[in-house]
Amino acid sequence: MIREPLSGREAVCPVSPDTVMALASPRRIVAGLLHAHDLPGDALGTSRSLQLPGFSVSVGEMAAAVHRAGGAEAYARIRWEPDPQVQQIISGWPQTLRTPRAEALGFTAGSGIDEVVEAFIEDDLEMQKRLPAR
Repeated sequence: MIREPLSGREAVCPVSPDTVMALASPRRIVAGLLHAHDLPGDALGTSRSLQLPGFSVSVGEMAAAVHRAGGAEAYARIRWEPDPQVQQIISGWPQTLRTPRAEALGFTAGSGIDEVVEAFIEDDLEMQKRLPAR
């Protein structure tokens, strides 16, 4: 949904634009792992698992972020092909995350989908441009 259109390839989206899901960027996940590493062991108590914070975004908002970052050409590479089975699966995923424990421990969520797209461009797309062609 993000990688392919911004990399010049077509992406098939099998769910409707109004589908909402909880998301966290790879950067925020890595930051969360580093933050967890630096916490004193007793800060977590007896439960060593927790849900990291994220944000809610619709698939249509994801597509709009691709358009903002890559223009009409990137957006046009998103092909909407509804698949009822995939829609049912994705619709069963959480749309929001409640993470009070993680937040109390200092973990933070990203600012939204534009941050995710910008990070992809900086971390992955720019790297792809520097690699030798296959």
